[in-house]
Order: sequence, then C-alpha cells, then structure tokens
Amino acid sequence: MYQLTMADIKATTDQEFIRGTNRCLPSRLDVPHEFYWKDNVYNNVADHFYIGEVPTKLSVQFNPGFEDAQQDPSGMTKFIMAHIKTLDYAFEDKIAAIAYMLSIITTITKE
Repeated sequence: MYQLTMADIKATTDQEFIRGTNRCLPSRLDVPHEFYWKDNVYNNVADHFYIGEVPTKLSVQFNPGFEDAQQDPSGMTKFIMAHIKTLDYAFEDKIAAIAYMLSIITTITKE
C-alpha cells in the first residue's frame, strides 16, 4: 500500500529538483483509475505543474499530516517538480501518479 508523509516532502534534495526523481511516485498499480481522467481536478493541477502554469479558481486545503506544506509552499512545489522531471515514467502514468500524490497531500475543489 502506498504511503506518503510530510517527511518525504521535506526530504526533497536540490539534486532531485534539478535531475528529477521517482523516489515517492506510486507504482501504476497503486494509482486509482480516476486519477487518469482528464476531468479529475488533481490531474488538471498536475498538468498545470507540468506546463509551468498556476491553476486558478481552486480551493486548496492541506490534509491532516501535511499542514507544514502550507507553511512552506516552495517545499511542496520543489517536491512536485522533482517528480515531474523524472524520465522513468511514461507521461500519462507520471501525471496520474502526481495527481494521486496531490490528493493525499491536499483536498482541492473548483471554486
């Protein structure tokens, strides 16, 4: 079973940010199917991270255990971007895996 903690986010190194990492990406088997859907809000946010845009008209709440990410949003951005840069996953699998990670860290709703 896939698990993600605030310690995983905080452990992101500058080297991982520069080169990319798959350290915390869940396996394809661990990612629920709905995170592959393009109309999934988390998938849309992951796509926006990939293309370097800031998604708008969203409400973001940090889930229990990840409140520290709210205090250091640059650390979470570094964590997500380090995983986006990995070349070890096919694009669709990587975006779905990051969408799933975002759903563990946050609750995102459209405004």
